[in-house]
Amino acid sequence: MELVESFAERAARIAVGSCLRTRRGDLVMIDGSPPHRDAMLAAAKEAYRLGARYVWLRYYDELALRVRADLSEDEWLGFEPGSQGELFRAMAGESWTSLQFYGSEDPLAFEGADPGKLARCAKGRHEVLKPFLEKVMAFESPGCILPYATDGSLLLEVYVHDGIGTMVV
Repeated sequence: MELVESFAERAARIAVGSCLRTRRGDLVMIDGSPPHRDAMLAAAKEAYRLGARYVWLRYYDELALRVRADLSEDEWLGFEPGSQGELFRAMAGESWTSLQFYGSEDPLAFEGADPGKLARCAKGRHEVLKPFLEKVMAFESPGCILPYATDGSLLLEVYVHDGIGTMVV
């Protein structure tokens, strides 16, 4: 057993325990990119340790977004399946909490991309997330965003969307 807490474990403990204030029976969504996997798993362990009923790790791949923007037919760039909207409306109704790790895997991933195509892709995604995000932004469900370098070396600030404020670690 390791006696020293890893950086990912420390970030997870702070985010899940202090920002989300995870309690028994909570539903927790942990959002991030493939390079955030270790931190996301550490957060899932912490959420279950604190009594979460269910934890969903949702991976978003910005490199796949670039591929879509470059290669998809223009008429389909803003399309998101209806099932995605149904999922996030249900999550809003069930009062899921949300922890998002963000930090670019490749800071140059979008260099040279058509900004209009990227915007159309993003608009569709944001529309399906809207019911859930509105609940978080209205402080009706705890949410926490962690800027987290993909090499796991940097945690600048934890932005708490639960009406309390901002915690810097």
